[in-house]
Amino acid sequence: MSSSSNSRNATRRHTFWFRNPAHEEIAFSHEEKQNAHEEITFAHEQKRNAREEIAFSHEQKRNAHEEIAFAHEEKQNAHEEITFAHEQKRNAREEITFAREQKRNAREEITFAREQKRNAHEEITFAHEEKQNAREEIAFPHEADPIDAVMARRFGAPSRCAKLHNR
Repeated sequence: MSSSSNSRNATRRHTFWFRNPAHEEIAFSHEEKQNAHEEITFAHEQKRNAREEIAFSHEQKRNAHEEIAFAHEEKQNAHEEITFAHEQKRNAREEITFAREQKRNAREEITFAREQKRNAHEEITFAHEEKQNAREEIAFPHEADPIDAVMARRFGAPSRCAKLHNR
């Protein structure tokens, strides 16, 4: 019996505690306090989540800036490569122009050498003709040019005929 009486007493006390308006107010204020703590905890959690979202958006913004900077760097590199290609093309053209100038100079030197050779041949031909003329004057002295003999005597130089006769 004692166990049933104890249990009956506990039930009465429990019922009494809940039926007591002071106890109900205390329980209600505890519940409100607990709700307020939960709301504060929830607000802190929302604040922390908002900060994480802000940090995430900042990170996305920083990544976007880095991607833009990378694209600009690639663009700059492409411009530099284009500039380098243009410089190589210009250098190649200058080398071609230089080679053409060297070729033209070589042709001019060849032409000059040919002219010198032709002049030398003409001098040799002239010398042969003079030699031939001198031989003919020796062979045919009566056909010698009388003006040459007069000029030679006047200026004191021996005449060509006289010179040729002495040989």
